[in-house]
Amino acid sequence: MLHGTESGPASRPASGQPGHLAPILPLIQTAERHFRGAGIAQIYVFNPSDRAALVTFISGNNQTVSTSARIMTFDGVTGQLLNEHTETRPVIRLYSFLYGLHVARFAPGLTRWLYFLSGLTLAVVIGSGMHLWAIKRLRQRPHRGHVIVSRLNVGILAGTPLAFATYFLTNRLLPATMAARSGYEVQSVFVVWAVILVFALFRRPGRAWPELLGGNMLACLAITLLSMPWASIITRGVGGIALGLAGAFGYAAFRTARQA
Repeated sequence: MLHGTESGPASRPASGQPGHLAPILPLIQTAERHFRGAGIAQIYVFNPSDRAALVTFISGNNQTVSTSARIMTFDGVTGQLLNEHTETRPVIRLYSFLYGLHVARFAPGLTRWLYFLSGLTLAVVIGSGMHLWAIKRLRQRPHRGHVIVSRLNVGILAGTPLAFATYFLTNRLLPATMAARSGYEVQSVFVVWAVILVFALFRRPGRAWPELLGGNMLACLAITLLSMPWASIITRGVGGIALGLAGAFGYAAFRTARQA
């Protein structure tokens, strides 16, 4: 009896009786033919060396925008196809398509960089609009609500990148063998973000802006240093982007400090 979710790999308990896996190459070839050019992204072997062994193939997304995957499960001993799943639910297919547009795994490197630069530009536009809206209200007939919004803007606009920089710092500072390490990395983002929002509420914006922007600069510099040596394209990318952001935050901190 196979068990599994509608969108996940099938599974079954081990029988406790020894078994030998069937040759894996024919199973790979069968899966590749069924996936029709999408490629194989993942291969799982459940209950190895058991008569109830299963071999599951999950397709890639080499030729599609969507991130939805096809799943094929074979009996590990006989090589017989036991289950094949292709997602057909409209809502899930729509979600997979929109998520695929977001992560852009289908795109070449240049397109991904354009995605990244477009995201930064949009963030600047939104942040500028929020800041200018608060300044205009404060210059007209300010009341307590406008003051609170103005200070929260500082915590959100300058605090959000600092909070997410904390994630990268925590990732590099916590021991790799630490239990529940990934959970602490995520928690650090929200803890720091909450502290920054409280800080911004009780700090005059003219002082909070350069202080938080300076904190972003130092955090990005720390990420750059902790990413060394830049031995892979990922560490080079993270370190280089962090260094560039450090320069941008440093310049912004200098300008806001002069205007305070």
